[in-house]
Amino acid sequence: MYQERTIRDMALLGRKVFLHLKTRQFHCNDCSRYFNESFNFVDKNGTMTIRYEQYLFFMLENICLSDMCVKENISYLAMQRIYKKYADKIISLKNLGYYTPLILQI
Repeated sequence: MYQERTIRDMALLGRKVFLHLKTRQFHCNDCSRYFNESFNFVDKNGTMTIRYEQYLFFMLENICLSDMCVKENISYLAMQRIYKKYADKIISLKNLGYYTPLILQI
């Protein structure tokens, strides 16, 4: 059995790109539960690809959140969720000592 998902990806030549994925549904005979196929380029219940989310996050260095929402036609709450997700990852990497600066100035 298939289930269709629509995933937004980065724009191509100024046009929005949507991926229409048919995900397979599997049944476990041991526990009698159903589960869907997962992909490494999108979160489990995500509606955007990971690279598109990362693009949006790094664009926020130069553009304010509300302007980015208008530019990409994304809700304010979705942009807040993306910002928090990646900001928390960077903070946790800094705390572990794994974060390296993006630009070195001498």
